[in-house]
Amino acid sequence: MLVFVFAAVLVVASYVLQQYLPPPKPHIIGIDLGTTFSCVAAYHAHTGHIEVFIDDRNNTLTPSIVHFPPDGGQPIVGYAAKAALPEHPHNTIYEAKRFIGQPFSHISAEDKDRFAFDVVDVNGSAAFRVPGWSDPIFPDDVGAHVLMKRIAEKAIGRNVKEAVMAVPAEFNAKQRAATTSAATKAGLSVLRLLSEPTAAALAYGLHNKSDINHVLVFDFGGGTLDVSILHVEGGVFTTLAVAGDKHLGGEDLSHALFMHARARLAANTDTTGASESDVQQLRLSVEEAKISLSQHLSATIRMGEHSIQVTRDEFETVAAPLFQRIHNPIHQALADAHIGVEDVDEVVLVGGSTRVHKVRRMLAEMFGKEPNCNINPDEAVARGVAMQAGILAGAWPLQVAAIEAPFPDHAHEDSSSAGDGDGDGDGDGDGDGDGDGDGDGDGDGDSARGSGITSIDHDDDKMFKV
Repeated sequence: MLVFVFAAVLVVASYVLQQYLPPPKPHIIGIDLGTTFSCVAAYHAHTGHIEVFIDDRNNTLTPSIVHFPPDGGQPIVGYAAKAALPEHPHNTIYEAKRFIGQPFSHISAEDKDRFAFDVVDVNGSAAFRVPGWSDPIFPDDVGAHVLMKRIAEKAIGRNVKEAVMAVPAEFNAKQRAATTSAATKAGLSVLRLLSEPTAAALAYGLHNKSDINHVLVFDFGGGTLDVSILHVEGGVFTTLAVAGDKHLGGEDLSHALFMHARARLAANTDTTGASESDVQQLRLSVEEAKISLSQHLSATIRMGEHSIQVTRDEFETVAAPLFQRIHNPIHQALADAHIGVEDVDEVVLVGGSTRVHKVRRMLAEMFGKEPNCNINPDEAVARGVAMQAGILAGAWPLQVAAIEAPFPDHAHEDSSSAGDGDGDGDGDGDGDGDGDGDGDGDGDGDSARGSGITSIDHDDDKMFKV
């Protein structure tokens, strides 16, 4: 009898303590290391809330930019690094994700020439040579600086040592290993690498919709366009196809509008004496105008004391060749998945460039339905990997599974007319690499956590299921 009384007292005492003690803090974070911006989030078990962390500027996104001072001083990250770019272009690395895990021989001439910093060959791997720094800097070194570990720790109030990270679905084993290396250098252990489209689908809650079979994930960021086709059945996500244009993003739309605005200003005013700061102001004003035109029919662009009005129709006209290129990877992904537009049940949006009015209108016209805009597209991938982090921590009450399947040899990384050759070549490598990369990462993560997630081998695919 005394045993039962004692047990009852312990239960009551435990309940009372839970009411007054602070709730447990997340110890695994989800990271979206993007080409142009990065984002980090975590799942709070006590509230069921996913928190996307903010920096000192109250931004949830941090530019994936690192400035390495010419005097060899401490590297600067994010918006401060972006501010240093005009004055120190050779010492400021951005879009390093394009090069991570890549052999130097696979780097296109366009990518070597488009950046002010030097891309060099170091023992067959792509790296960067920066003035004032004796050793080469590798893409995973840049990624290690960008990872928002300190921002997460400041928000949570505890040290963070484990993470779930998102990677493009077409990343091969070397690219996935290099991404993991970036986290290791930042002091993080990667428990799982989750493909970006699967993470986005999780964030949109598509695992809860019984009438969804095929999902098109349209990921349009600052520097790249990625299109993925997922099959959803019984809470299981299978990646059927991926295609993309690695040289089409919001930055390209901004550049088209910038060139148009500069030409108009030059035609109407004397801009021969424009300073570098005036040109930089123009670039910033053009970016603000592009964003404004997603909500309004016209916007003002300024340079120095001069200004012009541009309309949404005007912007869509000057950027028409870029918008036209959006069709290519969509059709390629549908063809590789052996489905038609009528078979796509849901179109979900990822990346800030999906806010552009023309993009959403094109997708609605192509698929006969409005794209799903229920999640902030900038945060969708980070929210998805935070959900997976919650699952690994045993805190997420979700029945979900996903297959990270290797892709066939005809998978296309770049569906643009200028990049078909590179896309096909990379696709061959991706097919072999994805199975190995996921297999190793998933197995290690499961055994390390003991979280109740079982890995199941299936023809070199890997499934995780709660």
